[in-house]
Amino acid sequence: MRIVTQLVLLLGFPILYLPLIWTTSGKEGKCGYCVAIMASYWCFELLPVSVTALIPLIMYPLFDILPAKKVSSKYIGDVSILVMGGLMFALAMERTMLHKRIALATLNCIGTNVRRLLLGFMIVAFFLSMWLMNTATMALMMTIAKAIIDQLREKSESSKFEMEEEVEDSSKAIRSLEKCLAIGLGFACNVGGTCTPTGTGPNGVFITILESNFGNKTGLNFSTFFIYAAPGALICLIYLWLLLLVMYFPPWNNLISPQQSRIISGVIRQEYKKLQGFTFKESVVLVLFILLIILWFTRDPGFMPGYSSFFANTKSISDASIVILIVIILFWIPNVDKFTLEGEQGKVDTILNWSIVSQKLQWGLILLIGGGLAMVAGIKESKLDVLMISKLSDIDVLPRPIMIFAMITSVGFLTEFTSNTATAILVEGLLAPLSLKLHVNPLFLMFPTVIACSFAFCMPIATPPNAIAFSQANLKIKHMIKTGIFANLGCFFVAAIMANTWGNVVFNMDEFPSWASDKLLNFTEVP
Repeated sequence: MRIVTQLVLLLGFPILYLPLIWTTSGKEGKCGYCVAIMASYWCFELLPVSVTALIPLIMYPLFDILPAKKVSSKYIGDVSILVMGGLMFALAMERTMLHKRIALATLNCIGTNVRRLLLGFMIVAFFLSMWLMNTATMALMMTIAKAIIDQLREKSESSKFEMEEEVEDSSKAIRSLEKCLAIGLGFACNVGGTCTPTGTGPNGVFITILESNFGNKTGLNFSTFFIYAAPGALICLIYLWLLLLVMYFPPWNNLISPQQSRIISGVIRQEYKKLQGFTFKESVVLVLFILLIILWFTRDPGFMPGYSSFFANTKSISDASIVILIVIILFWIPNVDKFTLEGEQGKVDTILNWSIVSQKLQWGLILLIGGGLAMVAGIKESKLDVLMISKLSDIDVLPRPIMIFAMITSVGFLTEFTSNTATAILVEGLLAPLSLKLHVNPLFLMFPTVIACSFAFCMPIATPPNAIAFSQANLKIKHMIKTGIFANLGCFFVAAIMANTWGNVVFNMDEFPSWASDKLLNFTEVP
């Protein structure tokens, strides 16, 4: 966007929305003015999304919606610390190259037949994106994929392919594999992030807004989040794998020869050998990674008492407390390949140090989650939520399955053109009070729609994995849209089905819960 156009829009939107203040009395109009400006800045990316998230600190005190002290307190909370801890642990995995070892070992085990190869790449990307930021996962997996593609091209151009037709067919097959792997990795990274609270930004926004509106008695924690989200994500992964096979490598067209499969296998083994043996630092991070997952799942699993029941207050220990404990240990463990009791002279580097964390941690994501909570706090304080929901009374005439599918589809396609985290802030902030209006379980509306925020498969600008796939594999927009539209619709359908079936088992989404009933007393409609 040109600087002049950007400046016109930056100044134009605040002027355009001024009637909101004059036509709506009280704080509702002023808060609506602030929210409209933030939404427009996010949609057009006139400022970095994290900078736009700081607007409530200026405008809420200016319009007497909330004092600055209350607004600023919203920017760091339990969920923000959980996300920060997850990002720090991801940095430790990246620094020790443990994520690369996991990726190569898995690919080596699954096999190099083209269908297995695609499945192997997607499974690894899916798993790593649960714990790492999907940008880092995509960058790693594309590096491995490009090494394979480069080797195939080099062998294809050699004298081993004597006939011109063979060379041409081989080039087409390699290009198809390149496109298929790039698109498949983008799909897997986006879907994998939906499985855990720390997997992607929208998940953190969802939990933050849910707890802000309904407290910490909703039954949602790391283990219940995973138990609900992972089965649906796995179904989506299998569907996306089959979709790509049909479009690029149908059963009746065996484009990749056995010789090329052997080349692929050789590249993977060669890359794995470069890592040599398991190092001390990798072993420590792997042990702590397993310990972290166990502690997260057993704190309060829901179907049985967890170790939190040993405390007088079962809510005193949170998932954030656990990950911070693990991260602090990583700031103490030496970053060495082989550990000796004698130690080294001078200052010893550790697996995590503040220099790396301060430079590489995505601080903007933490600000964005906090900004979303601050925005929602102003909406609640001004009663803007009540005013907005009173205008949506007709939506309850739709059957529940159709209603949730329509919401999922709308949110999913919206995130093709806007930041998925910013979209989650706006949508989840609206759905929390809407659930009270409709007298439905808030999780029924909020959980599937936040998952849909990650189902953006068509456009390069939608998510960082899409952008990496588009640029590094030299894709065209039509390549992404051709598969992306079917990927979107299939995953939207899965998300809707899971909400109406599995959601009833895990969270009783078909019932209006007591923790939401308590909030009805404070929710008065505007006539």
